[in-house]
Amino acid sequence: MLNMTHRHSLIAFLALIGLSFFPSACAMEEGDGEHVKAKPTTLSLVGEASIRRAPDIAYINIGVNTEAETARAALTQNSAKMQRVFESLEAAGIEKKNIQTRNFSLSPKYSYERNRSRRLEGFAASNLVEVKITDLDNMGVMLDALISSGSNTLNNIRFALEDETEAMDAARRQAVKNAMARAELYADATGYKVERILSIQETGAQAPMPSYRTLNLMESANAASHSAAPPISGGELGLTARVQIIFALVPK
Repeated sequence: MLNMTHRHSLIAFLALIGLSFFPSACAMEEGDGEHVKAKPTTLSLVGEASIRRAPDIAYINIGVNTEAETARAALTQNSAKMQRVFESLEAAGIEKKNIQTRNFSLSPKYSYERNRSRRLEGFAASNLVEVKITDLDNMGVMLDALISSGSNTLNNIRFALEDETEAMDAARRQAVKNAMARAELYADATGYKVERILSIQETGAQAPMPSYRTLNLMESANAASHSAAPPISGGELGLTARVQIIFALVPK
């Protein structure tokens, strides 16, 4: 009889423990369910924008080529003419920091004839500098003076921006606006609305491509002989920005 009583008591105790844990387990399951959410609907777009600006600086390679029977003579002639070119640059207001030597060479010149060994004909000296020009309005006058001073080598003119920060930032802002406008359009067309932006990444920012102008040296020399500066035009430069934006969408 006593054993039977103990058995009933044990069963009642275990039942009580089970009931005390059951609500907690149910609460945990319900609580976990509250944290399970469906993945949001997302939209990924790339916004792009291009901005055009007029250049405010230019780079030009200019110099002197000379030939003579001896290396010393070729070098002496080249140095004399190049000195006049530097004086002309200084008179035009070009600072020394904006003049950089790009190439200097002194080499022999040979003639070749069939069935005969090569023959030394003389030497060629070349001195080429890159000049940064900030006064674009008077570039033609400056080139006229350089040619008149003895420069006989003038390569392509490259136009650029001194500081492209403002233009690139304007392109970035417009790229973001373009992407957001398209997101609103796609969301509205599919019965959604834009809730928020999940991420923004710049996928490419293209600095202005250098704008080149070819200057015919013979035409420039003829213009200089008639006291007429060659016409120079910088045109415009293009800057492009691209951004990838991921948007979270919710039903309307």
